[in-house]
Amino acid sequence: MFIFSFFKKLPLKILYSDGKVSNRYYFWKKPVALLCCGLKINLVDSPTKMTHSDARCYVKRLQDAGQNWRLPLKEEWLSLCGSRDAFNATVAFLKKCGVSVDELKEDWYWTGTHSSLPGEEKFYFIKVYGRGAFMPNFEGYPYWVRMVAAI
Repeated sequence: MFIFSFFKKLPLKILYSDGKVSNRYYFWKKPVALLCCGLKINLVDSPTKMTHSDARCYVKRLQDAGQNWRLPLKEEWLSLCGSRDAFNATVAFLKKCGVSVDELKEDWYWTGTHSSLPGEEKFYFIKVYGRGAFMPNFEGYPYWVRMVAAI
């Protein structure tokens, strides 16, 4: 697999630890993110589902460690849902090459967007399927976290 990995053009570009970007996988480099919808997408989901409060703490710990990850906005998640097939095709190939990476599950994920309902202090969560769906919910429900950053 490794011999042919850099001949295959992938649907999404990979950001490597050396700052280089390519739509090909190079086994001697360390991938750190996928580029999609104008965003840098973290390779893995949170280790477990978590409440929105825990998700914000999780992101803050990474930010305090010098990383610029954040929760995606509702609109960013909806764009990513529209690119889910390309995202997961890239992930499937990287997994075959031994890269630790998670596909976008058909499940619920937190966003960093507040509900726009009057008097509500709830956050949106996104159901990843098809083009995506969203709805506000209480912070205390556990959902997945996938972080993003500006390119």
